[in-house]
Amino acid sequence: MVDFVDRAQELEAAHLERSLLMRPCLSNGRISLQRCEACGDEIPEARRVAIQGCELCVECQEQIERMSRR
Repeated sequence: MVDFVDRAQELEAAHLERSLLMRPCLSNGRISLQRCEACGDEIPEARRVAIQGCELCVECQEQIERMSRR
């Protein structure tokens, strides 16, 4: 059985990992994710710079846009 301390450490590590995946894309402070929020694939640096604050890869963003048009 996992004790509370072990579980707390796992949650802290997961939070730290997610925080490290985020980084400023430009000096204005908007943050882009390095990995897609939906599928986990890496978001290319060119996209992270071009779309400040992006959270999705191109494929997932297109999927969401197609679904919202329906």
